[in-house]
Amino acid sequence: MAIQDNIQIITNDLFNTDFFIVGLSLIVVCNELIKLEIEFIAILFIALGYILFL
Repeated sequence: MAIQDNIQIITNDLFNTDFFIVGLSLIVVCNELIKLEIEFIAILFIALGYILFL
């Protein structure tokens, strides 16, 4: 019984770290996407302004 409990605790910990790592990588990916999107919008506005002022 005690061995089963220990195995359960270990597997739960493994799952938790997996989800933690997945969550972290998702946050990093989202941050990168937001940065790219902001850069893209900035370039779009600069191009638009350039075209309008020609």
